[in-house]
Amino acid sequence: MPSREGQPGARVTATSLQMARPRRRTAGKNLREPDPVGAAELPGSVPGRAAKFGGPVPGVGHLPAKAARLGNAAGLREPSRSPHAIGPDQHRPLTHTGRSRGSPAPCILNGVVESVFVGYFGCFAERAVGERSKAAGPAARSSPLRDAKPVGESGSRPAAYRGIPNSRKGLCPSGKPAFARKGTAVSQLSYDVGVDVSKDWLDVAWLAQGQKQASVERLPNTSEGWNRLVAACRERPAVRIVLEATGGLERGVVRELAAAGLPVVVVNPRQVRDFARAIGRLAKTDRLDAEVLALFAHAVQPELRPLAEQTAQELQEKLTRRRQLVQLRTAEGNRLKQAHCAEVRRSIESVLRLVDRELEQLDKDIDQTIQQSPIWRAKEQLLLSVPGVGSQTAHTLVAELPELGNCSRQQIASLVGVAPLNRDSGSLRGRRTIWGGRAHVRHALYMATLVAIRYNPVISRHYRHLLQQGKKKKVALIACMRKLLTILNAILREGKPWHPATQTT
Repeated sequence: MPSREGQPGARVTATSLQMARPRRRTAGKNLREPDPVGAAELPGSVPGRAAKFGGPVPGVGHLPAKAARLGNAAGLREPSRSPHAIGPDQHRPLTHTGRSRGSPAPCILNGVVESVFVGYFGCFAERAVGERSKAAGPAARSSPLRDAKPVGESGSRPAAYRGIPNSRKGLCPSGKPAFARKGTAVSQLSYDVGVDVSKDWLDVAWLAQGQKQASVERLPNTSEGWNRLVAACRERPAVRIVLEATGGLERGVVRELAAAGLPVVVVNPRQVRDFARAIGRLAKTDRLDAEVLALFAHAVQPELRPLAEQTAQELQEKLTRRRQLVQLRTAEGNRLKQAHCAEVRRSIESVLRLVDRELEQLDKDIDQTIQQSPIWRAKEQLLLSVPGVGSQTAHTLVAELPELGNCSRQQIASLVGVAPLNRDSGSLRGRRTIWGGRAHVRHALYMATLVAIRYNPVISRHYRHLLQQGKKKKVALIACMRKLLTILNAILREGKPWHPATQTT
């Protein structure tokens, strides 16, 4: 068959060349208009010699060998030489797919190969389209694939590449980031924040809603760092700000966050560590701990509870200091018994006198703080009406157990840590034990129970009943602790003082 190079109406022979530089639709032209060009060399094919060795291509010019081989590898085959091929002066009507009936279907490239091929052959496509327009004249028809939508100016990103949602640039057809397609702006995202507190630093992890990886930054554990954290939480709305109780190091930043009206929660470190093990986070660093706290806030969503007021925190600190002085006095008293040197004994005795003065002054401050609050004063009077409860137990319950009187007996027992926990599995019925809870409250309640089993008629009767049933003395004593706590909870809930006739066993 003679070459058709240079004939009027000569067509570009590569589908990629048709898709590279689409033209606007010619006004008044029908997409189903008959094809004036024969199909001896079908669209989507490269002549065999040019495809194999490179060289001139009809309507295009010289095609490099590498480009031709790439076209054939992408599916651009050599044209068929069937005797039934349509001649140059004949035509067949187009089908709804935009090709002649009986002609082989043009190759369909997937998005990735198409984008690479289009970019590689862009220069050839631009020249081919120009020569084709001049040769075909005004009667030339447009390809339905190209007429869908015009592309931008020269040098813009090809439409096929822009439409790939999984491209490396992460662009959608509109050129916007992925989150913009969902109508969510950066300023509208909400975050779960985890703050790991150390002596010198605050490691802050920001976990955006719907994300699995948190970003971590480090701030100084000073007033300047607290203010920067408050400003950042206002700029990026925080759903929860979770911190661990770290022996008082967190109080400054918690106070600043609460004063700013931010949703801050102080959680038990044991719960966070168990959560980290549950999700497979066994390593432990400040950065990892902050990320775990953010994940804990998102997954567990700890309840937002009002924080203690400034006076309540001061009362708790005074009680903590009193316990420290009591421990120091006990330690110095034990050292005095073993000291034989007169100078050492004089030193220890001077320390004991100083501790006694500090304890006396601290007790006065604690009592004065409670008397200044009508609510605390009323609670103290109700608690002191129960036989076995002294001033130190009442102070501890008022300061360390503000939930007393607002919970059920099961909840208050579990909160303090005197509720028996089951350990059953299958046919095995394990031994019930107590575990967890607030240790300082439990210590004060234990001493009060030791007095109550002797001087409180209700508790004493309950204690003897348990011993008669064969319970061990320690088990009976813990049961009496729970009984006494239940009575105190009911007294504060009803607002009525102790009366033996109204108490049941």
